[in-house]
Amino acid sequence: FLRLFGKRTLTQITAERFSKLVSWEKIIIVTTSDDYKKEILSELPNLHPENIIVEPARKNTGPAHGLGALFIAKRDPDAVILTSPTDHLVNPDKKYTDVMQVAAEAAYSGDLLVTVGVKPTYPHTGYGYVKRGSKFSEISGKTLYRVAKFTEKPDIDTAKAFFKSGDYYWNTSQFVWRADSILEALNKHAQDVYKLLTKIAKSLGTNDQDKIISEAYKEMPEIAIDYAVAEKAKNFVVVPADYHWTDIGDWNEVWENLDKDETGNVVIDGDEPGG
Repeated sequence: FLRLFGKRTLTQITAERFSKLVSWEKIIIVTTSDDYKKEILSELPNLHPENIIVEPARKNTGPAHGLGALFIAKRDPDAVILTSPTDHLVNPDKKYTDVMQVAAEAAYSGDLLVTVGVKPTYPHTGYGYVKRGSKFSEISGKTLYRVAKFTEKPDIDTAKAFFKSGDYYWNTSQFVWRADSILEALNKHAQDVYKLLTKIAKSLGTNDQDKIISEAYKEMPEIAIDYAVAEKAKNFVVVPADYHWTDIGDWNEVWENLDKDETGNVVIDGDEPGG
């Protein structure tokens, strides 16, 4: 929610990037408080209020992906979901949309889970990695590879080996999958999450919806989607991205992605609009 880049928040930047791929009616945001929902609506007036799903507790990305998929599957059982955290920057947008179209086409074709990989520019220990395997297919001139394995945030020596090998990409956590495919993957690989999601699914659209979600989340395990599904599923493919990508996870990444003055400093005007 900070206005760090061009007077826009990362939430605004991410939503506007998605709006170049789908209509605002199809943009869904999963967040973790009613206060955040109010802030999101103030920043994104084009977003439909019912498209903001509020988790009653923070349980990491596994349950968040599952809950979002439930709501989307209820609207459209054949839906393909493009996912992104809100704290990422990509450019140019045209290359991003081209890659997402290819990933979506692959995901729609069958029971496939697709991840987007970015070629590392240095041995980063703060990112997860994905190792490409054999060639899977080619769509619109872009090659997709089977995923050999995922590795979460390696130590520096392992990151250096990954970087040197040329077979590894940074895992951007920009996943693309059909709603039914990710729910089936959770059923196979994270039964403790899936059982609670099935309880929630029966309540969607009823007067008991919020109550059931709240009760289920009291029992919901806290687990990242990487551990719940990505490191276990055998039907993952990776499409390499040819756009610049960064996860704004610390002030160094903010500095890297803004213009510097003659002394190498970045100055951000923190005034709120109208403030």
